[in-house]
Amino acid sequence: MTELNETSWQERLSRDLDANYGAFIEANQEQMCRIAASFRLDRAATEECVEEAFVAVYRCLYPLSPERIASYKIVAYLTVAVQNRAKDAVNRRAEQNIRELSLPNESQDQGSAKESDLADMGAFCPELLYLEKEGEEEFYELLKRNLPPETVIMLIEHFVHGFSYKELAKKYNFSANTIKSKITRGIHCLRNSQDIQALKETR
Repeated sequence: MTELNETSWQERLSRDLDANYGAFIEANQEQMCRIAASFRLDRAATEECVEEAFVAVYRCLYPLSPERIASYKIVAYLTVAVQNRAKDAVNRRAEQNIRELSLPNESQDQGSAKESDLADMGAFCPELLYLEKEGEEEFYELLKRNLPPETVIMLIEHFVHGFSYKELAKKYNFSANTIKSKITRGIHCLRNSQDIQALKETR
């Protein structure tokens, strides 16, 4: 079915929400799946985000009068709903990956480096080395408080597990320069964080 513009959907859905919502889903589902998939979600997660967004939009519109429905930018609202759910899915996946990460041991998957490069992280932000020695849990909690989950994972896998920029680029389908940029920005954010400033004051 050909996708209609925003005004057309406002008119159709305000006239009869239940009769036309199926057509609204059919017309916009493919586009919404492309949006969700752009967050590097797998097919199942993509479809789940889109389905939840359509349900959320319907629940929002259902109690409204036809006049209120006609005033909503429904496709734009749906797009934001899909994006928000995709971001949540990415963060949940990253949080799960963070929980599964710990300091290196012989049974865990490691990068090509024979030893972890925590010294490299310390060269940028010496307080992190101090905190890591104090306790693994506090070390990871500080990272999670100050950085997006995806960046936390990349930092840990690069500095702690020894993965190179090239290896991470292949794993996450980014360029090596993009990986390096994300890690560098993450380190700078940590260095300027309130947590690190507090550590400097207590040492």
